[in-house]
Amino acid sequence: MTTQDLQVDDNMVVTLAYKLFLDDDTLIDSSDEYGPLEYLHGYNQIIPGLERAVSGLKKDDRIEVLIPPEDAYGARFEDSFESVPLDVFPDDIELEIGMELELIDSESNEELVAYIYDISDEAVLIDFNHPLAGEDLFFEIRVLDIRPATADELAHGHVHNEDEHKH
Repeated sequence: MTTQDLQVDDNMVVTLAYKLFLDDDTLIDSSDEYGPLEYLHGYNQIIPGLERAVSGLKKDDRIEVLIPPEDAYGARFEDSFESVPLDVFPDDIELEIGMELELIDSESNEELVAYIYDISDEAVLIDFNHPLAGEDLFFEIRVLDIRPATADELAHGHVHNEDEHKH
């Protein structure tokens, strides 16, 4: 069986070239800029709508697909903002709007991701919504490669890159 015969399915390593646009045709991400996306299919490593859309494709197949918020990053919740006093942040951190913050919930000890929405003289307004929450996402996809995952990749639940992988 050649790689041309393989289809995107669970337990396969898939490499995609992609362009991601918003409804207004704004290009917000592209493999031209960041390199191809390589992931382990069936392991929730990409948004659910995109994973379903590429299932069954073969090497060199191309698709264009619109992914609604419920199959991407979910709805946007206006009550997911919190004002945090500016003096809580260390002085050596240069805060910027859009900056991703990794926070620990003091009650649950759960790691949370938030984004700086606004900065004033007294406080930082952080947003717990994903930046793409509530957005319809339009993808242009080309399947560059498909291969069976190795036993180690399946055991670890992610793709192993020979140059970068360390456990």
